[in-house]
Amino acid sequence: DHSYSGVSTLKVTFEGKNGISDVQKLSTIPALSMTTSTVSKAAMTDVSITITPPEANVRTVVMADGTRLYQEVDYTYSQGTLKLLKNGAMKDHLVMGDNNITITITADVKLTYKLKLTA
Repeated sequence: DHSYSGVSTLKVTFEGKNGISDVQKLSTIPALSMTTSTVSKAAMTDVSITITPPEANVRTVVMADGTRLYQEVDYTYSQGTLKLLKNGAMKDHLVMGDNNITITITADVKLTYKLKLTA
């Protein structure tokens, strides 16, 4: 009898020399090349933000209203360049004036980028 209930269990064991950690060691203290920019609501453009060091990984990007952005839909990230896409969630979650965007990168370092929306 080989009945199958539709439920399976998989056990995995990781072995190594040290504990497993999600902390990446970076060559320098993480920073943004610039911490503010301006975009026009009438002529929305992609917003490029340079993060150093370039080997840092972006974990989350959160708009001022708490909206979490999704990679490849709302933003792209490659080799230290974070690009907020004009056709992503950014366009619907900016308010006139200053908008603080929180970028969490490797080792849970939080960086704040101020994006000013003008008419």
